[in-house]
Amino acid sequence: NINTLTEDSETYIGIYGVLAQAESENISANIKWGIRKRMQNGTYTNSSVPFGYSLENHLLVINNQQAMIVADIFKRYLAGESISKIAQYLNNTYPKETGVWQYSSVQLILQNETYKGDTRYQKHYTANLFPTKVSHNRGQVSQYYIAKSHEAIISDEDFDKVQSLLKMKAPHKPKVAEKLFQKQKQDVDADKE
Repeated sequence: NINTLTEDSETYIGIYGVLAQAESENISANIKWGIRKRMQNGTYTNSSVPFGYSLENHLLVINNQQAMIVADIFKRYLAGESISKIAQYLNNTYPKETGVWQYSSVQLILQNETYKGDTRYQKHYTANLFPTKVSHNRGQVSQYYIAKSHEAIISDEDFDKVQSLLKMKAPHKPKVAEKLFQKQKQDVDADKE
């Protein structure tokens, strides 16, 4: 029974809007709390299923056809192939129904501990309710790691070897302090000449 033509009605609409917003934020906080509690006790089921697995009865189960491709990716990388070459090989040998294999998708597979049978929750998190923005978790919120939560496609040893190779091949990005120090050193050297 709000008449939007009167001034009092605008006040009521504003109050109702504030109450609805507060209720929405409260529901969101309660849902996040519930999800984190399930992550802590290991009963949380992720809605997104990584390539190589299917979700059956809230459990990750190996998809044999996709798992063969995942194992091939790891084998090729351990044999010395670059990620770009592997992506090119996948596009020729195992073309996707939608989209293409990209460098980043192959790299994510190689870095994902899911393939050795472990689960890490909260790799990403939503910082704010409005605007909703998903960010990479670098310690802002707790992460939960569950070892051997499902059947592995890759052995622990092969996964660890791949992680070592990825670190070794990663381009070194100098930190800001290193760049500043190098610039100051160059300035000092120039003054000496």
